[in-house]
Amino acid sequence: MGLIYGDGSVYFRHKYKDYTLEIEQKSKNFLKLVSRSIEKLYKKKGKISFHSGLWRLRVYSKKVYQEFIDVKKDPLKIFSKLTKKERFNFISGLIDAEGNVSEKRIRISNSHKQLLSEIRNFLESEGIKCGRIYPNTPKRKVWTLSIYGKNVRKLKKKVCLFHPKKRLHLGL
Repeated sequence: MGLIYGDGSVYFRHKYKDYTLEIEQKSKNFLKLVSRSIEKLYKKKGKISFHSGLWRLRVYSKKVYQEFIDVKKDPLKIFSKLTKKERFNFISGLIDAEGNVSEKRIRISNSHKQLLSEIRNFLESEGIKCGRIYPNTPKRKVWTLSIYGKNVRKLKKKVCLFHPKKRLHLGL
């Protein structure tokens, strides 16, 4: 869910009567992993193509669309209803989509400040200390939550990243 919220789009095209989930990424291998996961969970095969310098995964499915449209509309409401394990999975996907990762620091940037605040509260309740949430842009349209040092190691034990470069940077 976190990956879809961060890098995904879900939409219905009336003209073609198709329900679409779309994710764009620089890494084709990462999209292949995502595509296999979606195929395993929903029995729907995605199509990967190259467009405007990015790889694009598209999955045409009403069931997949319905599953993720609420995540795109109100991620805070969805996050608040998740179990502890599901919350860590959401955060994993969000890091895969919106994260900047190194061995000593993880930064998650997003326009939804309240969601980042809720993630921060959850992580701190789990003993993972976070930095403050600060504006990433002068106009404050994007906010960043950072985790540093030993707290990165704690978080690393709880999340399951799939993005190859981010896994490499964390030593996974």
